[in-house]
Amino acid sequence: MTRLCRSITAARAAVPGKRLHRELGVTLIEMVITIAVLGIIAGFIGRPLINLLENRQRLNMQSDQAESIDYALSRMTNDVRFEKGAVQCNAGTLSVGAPPVVYQYDAGQNTLYLERINPPERFELVANVNSFTCTNVEAGVSLYELAISTDTGDIAVRAFRR
Repeated sequence: MTRLCRSITAARAAVPGKRLHRELGVTLIEMVITIAVLGIIAGFIGRPLINLLENRQRLNMQSDQAESIDYALSRMTNDVRFEKGAVQCNAGTLSVGAPPVVYQYDAGQNTLYLERINPPERFELVANVNSFTCTNVEAGVSLYELAISTDTGDIAVRAFRR
């Protein structure tokens, strides 16, 4: 390799009118142009990438909320079907069994909670809830409609008391 470099250097030096230049680095103008080109490329690639990441995060949040709603409604339905004791159904509250298991909607925090009296516990079931309703569909029949409303839509199920 050294021998090849010497022969190229000798050939350049032998050309009349040309001076031998050593290129040891890059000039300031080359650096500025390179940075400008990279900035333009980053601008074209960066925005779609940021949009992709934001959309992915939003879809993950919606998916997590849908799973929480499904879990909450299935839990409430099973409690209505299989718990022994009274079922009390009001706007924003469902109370099942003795000691009661209470599903309470907190409008101030837009959250649906599960509360137990004995032992005293409170769990967050679903966040970002616009409303929770529990209605007795027919008088004299133990059929209840449970509905959760969110920004992405309304989900309702019916639970029959066994």
